[in-house]
Amino acid sequence: MRFIGHLDLLALFQRCMKRTGLPISYSKGFHPHQIMSFALPLSLGMGSVGEYVDVEFDTEEDVNEVLRRFNKIAPEDLRTLEVRKLKQGEKNGASIVEAGIYKITLPKDSLITQAEIKEMLSQEEILILKKTKKKEEVEINVRPYIFEASFDLGGDIHLLIASGSKENLKPDVVINYLYEKVGQTYNPYRVYYLRENLLKKQNNTFISVMEVSE
Repeated sequence: MRFIGHLDLLALFQRCMKRTGLPISYSKGFHPHQIMSFALPLSLGMGSVGEYVDVEFDTEEDVNEVLRRFNKIAPEDLRTLEVRKLKQGEKNGASIVEAGIYKITLPKDSLITQAEIKEMLSQEEILILKKTKKKEEVEINVRPYIFEASFDLGGDIHLLIASGSKENLKPDVVINYLYEKVGQTYNPYRVYYLRENLLKKQNNTFISVMEVSE
């Protein structure tokens, strides 16, 4: 499932929604399309257990019925876990996502340890080269976008990093940096990335996008 591109995943959701018979709203104009959007597209090759999609209906629907009818149609490996209604005036997922939690499984020959992560977090600047839309290379400091990083008991790295439309840091940038620190060549095909959740900020802490804000 993680090798399905974002546009194909969106098309899959649209087809499933159409088959449910639910009264999904359509845009106006010559080429109407379902009013549906993902909070933050997932990079190709990354797995996830915490994705969010906003859908608009013409009539008010029971959330449990939406959940039941969609899962009845959707492929077994693509389950919707929870549905809730947005409150009046509440922004959609794409507008509120500010952070993401990632679990990274490294190959057994990786030399990265907690010491490298601790050193990374102690720095004020972590400079990387990034290409702009004009194909120009610019140096940026990504340290402010790394909120937390640590190894878990299973030997995987957990990252809490800036994610969203305002500030966005891809987890592979952090892992590539750590590989450079230990003098190893980073091979993206040997590292497994799993997005565990997308978060929004509330009272100086991060909560799930699914949670209702105060």
